Amino acid sequence: MIIFLLLIFSSNASHTVFPDPSTTVYVCNSSVGKKFHYKESCRGLGTCQHKILKINLNEAKKQGRTLCKWEK
Repeated sequence: MIIFLLLIFSSNASHTVFPDPSTTVYVCNSSVGKKFHYKESCRGLGTCQHKILKINLNEAKKQGRTLCKWEK
């Protein structure tokens, strides 16, 4: 039974992707921006009226930002 559970867990874990914290992401440099984007061309950044910044994923998460719904 334990082996069966381990096999299920390990097969599911192989499908989960955990991005490197140093991955470059893009954010809108506004006081209300709460999302980060993996692609600079993401449609979620299309309405940004401020400068688009390149920062690392770890910094974006420290700022409380979450992944844009268009990239999920």
